[in-house]
Amino acid sequence: MRNRLRTTTKWSMTTLTALLVAIWIGSAWWAVGIDHTPQFGAGVIGGQLSIGWFENMPFPPRNTEWKGPVSHDAPFRWWFHWQRSSYPAPVGSKHTQLSIPLWAIVLLVGLPTAYLWRRDRRRAPGLCPNCNYDLRANTTGICPECGHG
Repeated sequence: MRNRLRTTTKWSMTTLTALLVAIWIGSAWWAVGIDHTPQFGAGVIGGQLSIGWFENMPFPPRNTEWKGPVSHDAPFRWWFHWQRSSYPAPVGSKHTQLSIPLWAIVLLVGLPTAYLWRRDRRRAPGLCPNCNYDLRANTTGICPECGHG
């Protein structure tokens, strides 16, 4: 049961990592976003996940609106970006935008995936499971390198 769970997790994370890499590369040419309300929106553009929201915005809510893939001229950003703007009265609202580079999300998912793949690597027969020392000629059953028995 444990091996099945690990295998399922490993392949799911591999698929997710590949999908995130494809989105990251594709975001250099295409943008996609969603406006949930006039106060909140999110999207992928220029190699980053951008999330923006307004505080004290006097607009009524509306239905979710998907903005499909469109060409864009946004710069490809490699770093985290935080921006906060204030608008004067009578609106009196504040706009906050957080941009997270997609490479950071790929790294966040990809490193544990690589660890799972490395952990499940099959060892050649006759090697110490602890340090990979060649035990084929060893008759004692105890590794002379690390003492693992």
